[in-house]
Amino acid sequence: GEPFTVTMIYENVGERAAENVQASLHGLGVSLFDQPYSSFFPVDFDKNRPGQSGVATWTLVAPTVQAGTTGDYRFVGRVEYLYSTSATALIPYATRDEFRSQQASGTVQSLQQTATAGPLAVDINGDVPLIIRPDDVSFTTFQITLRDVGSGVPISDGVQGLVKGTITFSGADQIFCFDSEPLVNDDGSITYALPPSMIIRQGDSVSFSCTLDAGNIPRTFGTITAAFDLFYGYFTETEGVLSVSGVTGSPFQR
Repeated sequence: GEPFTVTMIYENVGERAAENVQASLHGLGVSLFDQPYSSFFPVDFDKNRPGQSGVATWTLVAPTVQAGTTGDYRFVGRVEYLYSTSATALIPYATRDEFRSQQASGTVQSLQQTATAGPLAVDINGDVPLIIRPDDVSFTTFQITLRDVGSGVPISDGVQGLVKGTITFSGADQIFCFDSEPLVNDDGSITYALPPSMIIRQGDSVSFSCTLDAGNIPRTFGTITAAFDLFYGYFTETEGVLSVSGVTGSPFQR
């Protein structure tokens, strides 16, 4: 068979450094791996600087086909790396009187969210502001969604779709998420670890609910902070096709 070259270009387009970056090629009976990189620096949007990129090149030998015939052979280029996503949601709360005052003055607060750009996105939705009742419970349920917005699939501990991480709430009296016990930190914040059921398929999402109680907050208005720290592997794949035709009068391809 005749030799041919496959070139794959890949780039970090997120706001976090990609760690343990590995490009590989699979198909035609082989699996080939490029030189691994310990880290790829991220995009710098302030300086309009792109993230680090890499180029992998492999030379293979095409299969042999009979003269006068044509065969298509598929191969897959893959890039796998470790990544992290951080997101913060500020959930406003107010007493009933304060809320009415804000309505009258046009200063009602909305839920604010920020996140680092990457293959996973975080959304939180619920009725805001949370109306608190001093010396009473004030439960409100919020839906939290983790969404795959990249071109690949998360992977952790060899499990495709698995995402690890934590959610830390500050400023709330009680938080109820999942079926596990949270960690109560020295500063009074509450941290939940994501359960192993957090499986996100390519282009898909997973949602869960958390219930907040702001009943014992002494102030008339403010915000509860939900901080997300997600850690995961991620891989993306691109498929190529090699068409091989046999030359008449020769048992080999061209």
